[in-house]
Amino acid sequence: MDETKRIRDLVSIVVGPFGEPCHGHGSPIRSASDAQPVQLFPREQTLIVGALDEMKPAANRSAFIKYSIPANDPVITHLRQFQAEMYAGYNRTIEPVKSFVPLGQFVSASTGGGKLVLNVPLDYLVWTENIAKFIDAANFAISKKPGVTEKHLWVTGSVSPVARYQLIQRG
Repeated sequence: MDETKRIRDLVSIVVGPFGEPCHGHGSPIRSASDAQPVQLFPREQTLIVGALDEMKPAANRSAFIKYSIPANDPVITHLRQFQAEMYAGYNRTIEPVKSFVPLGQFVSASTGGGKLVLNVPLDYLVWTENIAKFIDAANFAISKKPGVTEKHLWVTGSVSPVARYQLIQRG
């Protein structure tokens, strides 16, 4: 079965015909903690699948779907959709994405040759305790992946001088 069809089927199982998260006979799918219903709506579903479909040669596109499904907030769901579009844009204009690589709570794109790209849609990246934790967790997960020789963080906006310094310090 074609991976694009598997992705569409997986998303269709998660989102009911009217956008309600459902499984089986309409019961809500819960996140891993079973605390929050999944919020993957038709708009985001369509845009995520469309962006992933642009990257047909990329392996493990289903990893991005699995990463997106547990979003328990419409803002996070939109963020995942924007990330998928960023990866499609990167694939189209910078360098082809060879595969998606799960990194614990995150998913990155591998372009081959040891290069990992993590796209984050932010207008302005400032250095905070949460950003430090995010970068440290990503670096730890990447350190467990053999063959990674380059790490690239792409943001949609700009980076504060302090954040740029801290990012460089952390590699």
